[in-house]
Amino acid sequence: MSGTRNRLIHDYGNTDYRLVYRTVRHDFPPVLKLIEGQLQRTSSLFVEDDSPVEG
Repeated sequence: MSGTRNRLIHDYGNTDYRLVYRTVRHDFPPVLKLIEGQLQRTSSLFVEDDSPVEG
């Protein structure tokens, strides 16, 4: 993904925007679903619990 970003930012004159569009429409959604699923599974690790501490 970082290579794609670098091409878009630094070599935009040679960018095939049809390829970018197809990638965003077809390849990115499954990756996004994987990321969202991982975030849901791990989000409880990062949520602070405001309940009183006993002891």
